[in-house]
Amino acid sequence: MSTIKIVIKKKSFDGVRPSSLATCLEFVTIWGESEGVKLLRLCAGAIGLYLDNTALFPSYKPLKEDPLVYGRKSLEALLKDGLTPTKIYEYGSICLKDLYNAIPLEEKVEEAANFTVSADTGG
Repeated sequence: MSTIKIVIKKKSFDGVRPSSLATCLEFVTIWGESEGVKLLRLCAGAIGLYLDNTALFPSYKPLKEDPLVYGRKSLEALLKDGLTPTKIYEYGSICLKDLYNAIPLEEKVEEAANFTVSADTGG
């Protein structure tokens, strides 16, 4: 389990990576296409994902909202709690990189497949 320290108003939180790889992929896919306010919302949303375990911020509902809509709600909550836009970009980027690292890469999947024990023992 990957954790990231996030400090808001001098209080430190252990942000936890979501267990859903689909959620990780959704955020990472949009990350490459985002700039300006979309990137700010995505960073805020990524922070929200990591702080979901605290129950202090909105929860992500992937079947009801997309990452940018969720990011807008998270942005509002983080700004109200005093997190600056600079810190939102900083923490959000760290979270997004960690989400990226959670996604299985094709070469790693192929490598793991090559080491799978065969059911046929040749007997």
